[in-house]
Amino acid sequence: MIQRVQTLFLFLAGLLFTMMIFFPLANFLTHEQQVYTLYAFSITDSLNPAWTSPISSAPIGILLVMMAGISLVSIFLYKRRILQARLATINMILAILWPALVWFICWLGEESLHATYSLEAIIVVSWIGAILQYMARRRILIDEALVKSFDRIR
Repeated sequence: MIQRVQTLFLFLAGLLFTMMIFFPLANFLTHEQQVYTLYAFSITDSLNPAWTSPISSAPIGILLVMMAGISLVSIFLYKRRILQARLATINMILAILWPALVWFICWLGEESLHATYSLEAIIVVSWIGAILQYMARRRILIDEALVKSFDRIR
């Protein structure tokens, strides 16, 4: 389990998705020069901590937790390689589509806060996670082919 390279890929992807929960994803700037920051589970106002956002960014955080969980759980499914490859494929698709969800929440926030938004560079980390998921999936399928070839020899 630990000696497989796909374990490293899945672990790194899970670590990246977990890391993205704690970093700011976007900033909103109003005409009055007030700044709001979008995090995975909240939109905060640096000047007024008691302020509550009119929109929820919880879907972003829930999806991130789901992607990190799938990555880390699939490490322990090394005896069920086909399921592990399918989970990596699902996670890869989610990681590719996740920035679209962030953009949609930013678009909603732009309208409700009457502000312009700017995305942070951390959004690209999602695509790096998708690449890691793809590399893990490829290695899992190579292992599966190797096991099947040994079964044919017997």
